[in-house]
Amino acid sequence: MGPQDTFRMVLRNVKRDLLELEVNNEDTIGMLKLRISEHWQVPTTFQKLVLGNSVLGDCTRLGEYAENGVLPQPMVMVISSDAVMRDLEHRNKERRMRALRALADLGPRGGDAVIDAVAPFLEHNEEDVRRAAVMGIAHTAGKGHTHAIRVVSAKLAHPDEGVRRAAVEAMAQIADKGDDAAISAVVPHLDHGESDVRRAAVRALDHVAEKSDDRVVSPMQARLENVDPAVRQQAVRVLAHTSRRGDERVVDLVVARLQDPDQRVRTAAVEALSHVVEKGDERTIANVSACMEHHMEEVRQTAMKGLVYVADRGDEYAICAVVARLEHHDDAVKRCAIEALPYVASKGDDRVTAALNSRIHHSDCFVRFAACRAAENLEAKG
Repeated sequence: MGPQDTFRMVLRNVKRDLLELEVNNEDTIGMLKLRISEHWQVPTTFQKLVLGNSVLGDCTRLGEYAENGVLPQPMVMVISSDAVMRDLEHRNKERRMRALRALADLGPRGGDAVIDAVAPFLEHNEEDVRRAAVMGIAHTAGKGHTHAIRVVSAKLAHPDEGVRRAAVEAMAQIADKGDDAAISAVVPHLDHGESDVRRAAVRALDHVAEKSDDRVVSPMQARLENVDPAVRQQAVRVLAHTSRRGDERVVDLVVARLQDPDQRVRTAAVEALSHVVEKGDERTIANVSACMEHHMEEVRQTAMKGLVYVADRGDEYAICAVVARLEHHDDAVKRCAIEALPYVASKGDDRVTAALNSRIHHSDCFVRFAACRAAENLEAKG
């Protein structure tokens, strides 16, 4: 190859960065784009090369533009997504998929326009297309992109579970833990009328909120006072999944719901205890045990079940708290305490056995029956 077969050329992009390359007369514009992509990390699909007023075709030879071995002026590289955007609407699925992948490769250079173009594909009926859309948005937006967070958050309320799942996956990709915009965008979905949407919002919060984040706990605390039991129930569930185990504020909020007038809320509170309580915490054991003195039978039963989640079998403090209530003036409380003993005591505990035996001859027939059954259960459970 002679010296006259090659020449040096200068390229400029819209940021006025310069790139000087040695090229061959027989090289095509398409070949030049490959070299540009290596230097400026712009996929060839998005490159538009302009010389003067002309847009250069990929098959054109570079030598056709050289004059005496040089280009008369710098060639300009412009990023254009027009062709790829058109392919997003193509009836051929593979063309659409290639376009989605290409947009992902473009990265942050795509901006809001690409995010808006890709977002509808989160709603596609095929999972591989939705996943490609997730990656396209993630690569374009990066972390903390407010517009992308807002667009993706809206998909959490979509009626299709696959779309909601894609939105949760995308949110995990584009929001850092503790991102204020993401948390603010997700929390309102916790009040959605559809339970599936609320669950999707909880999953999203797992990705965007730190455990026990006040921006989640405080709104849930307010919802615990709502007149609608379904709202209170959902608030308890959200606290269970988004709070740090042992957080006293959250534990107190959950324990208080053991006394909720609605059975669904009480049940949610019992289930939540297993997520938020450090087993053996004496303060929590005392608070749950105190609920066994409630005037409502349903609340007493809920507290009894809750002891399983706050104390291990054989926990001395829990046993003492329950045994103490065998002396309560209300026979209903005595009965609840008797029924709770098999949950917290171990087989062979002489003190518990003696306490149960002393109630077998109680004046109240229900207390006697409960004592007999508790003794049998304790023996069986070991």
